[in-house]
Amino acid sequence: MDQKVYKANTIGTQEAGKLLGIRSATVAAKCRNGELPNAKQYKPGTPWQIPLTEIEDYRNTYYKKMK
Repeated sequence: MDQKVYKANTIGTQEAGKLLGIRSATVAAKCRNGELPNAKQYKPGTPWQIPLTEIEDYRNTYYKKMK
């Protein structure tokens, strides 16, 4: 019985990708590379749990570099 357990105020890679305008695989790579440092994965192969605040911080940083 596999159930997805999410902490409050966290989202997965698909939702984060939609918010950032990038693919979910790219979001997962950013989690692995430490670009989203507060993203957690409880065991290898389980879904990433990314705090919404982390997405907001990344978006602010990324868009500031684009301007």
